[in-house]
Amino acid sequence: MSNLLPEKNQKQLLYANRARILLASSYLMLGAAIFSACALLPGYIVLVSTRPKDAAQTAIMQSKTEEKDLKRAQNLLTQLSPAFSSTTPSQVILSVISEKPRNARVDHISYTAGRAGNLQISGSAATRDDINAFRDNLSKDSHFSKVSVPVGALIGAQGGQFTITLKGSF
Repeated sequence: MSNLLPEKNQKQLLYANRARILLASSYLMLGAAIFSACALLPGYIVLVSTRPKDAAQTAIMQSKTEEKDLKRAQNLLTQLSPAFSSTTPSQVILSVISEKPRNARVDHISYTAGRAGNLQISGSAATRDDINAFRDNLSKDSHFSKVSVPVGALIGAQGGQFTITLKGSF
């Protein structure tokens, strides 16, 4: 099938179609620009209408907001200071391991957080004196309010196995 229009007319038609596409895309871009301007106009109006008239008024407003922010930060610091100064679980566990006698071995540590925190240490020792020394060392530590060892571990009925329960605020 051949084209019935001469080549000169085909070029004119191509240019006309190109012009139509260019005009349509121009109208589309113009519409998008008008839509964007309408969407941004209320924000601009609010900014212009609430802008202070002079620099002194701006400085006063900034100092008031800075004062409020400073007071808020100070209140937050006083409320959160106990959390910042408290010991972390890793510090507590390190202090427990440092108190361990040489002949004692810690196999398992279980930690429960809270105001009345709970730390359970399971392990084994060569003698019951080592278990007793471990308990005494932990009782002297200020992190723990209560140190308890089952009586069976202290009298040697468990074959050197022990479980020490520590309570404190950590």
